[in-house]
Amino acid sequence: VAKEATDTKLKFPESERPCDVMLAKNQGVSGNPGPAAPQVAAEAPRKIFVGSLPDGIEAEVVRSAFGAYGVVEELFLKQGCDSGRQWGFVTFASPEEAANAQEQTNGVLCFEGSIRPCQVTLARNQ
Repeated sequence: VAKEATDTKLKFPESERPCDVMLAKNQGVSGNPGPAAPQVAAEAPRKIFVGSLPDGIEAEVVRSAFGAYGVVEELFLKQGCDSGRQWGFVTFASPEEAANAQEQTNGVLCFEGSIRPCQVTLARNQ
């Protein structure tokens, strides 16, 4: 009920946009994992999150840029983002390639039409 009442409606003072509200996953009472929380093996991520992409960027431009750091197996660009809020995920063939791409491009890689360099982090959920 709280999500429906606040998602894209709740706006903090001095904020330009309303908040996106999402339900936390795998959380029980008081933030402790519930009894049915799946146990996932800790494996190094192969996926990176790329933020601060320019509006309307083409998938092949992103694939080409990150292909310099390894084999890009999958690319997802979020469609319908607000102006200046374009983002995506890049999945590499290995965790080493993903880590290298993140280290080499975070705060450095700037695409044509960008107003700032990309924010690149290892994706939390694989």
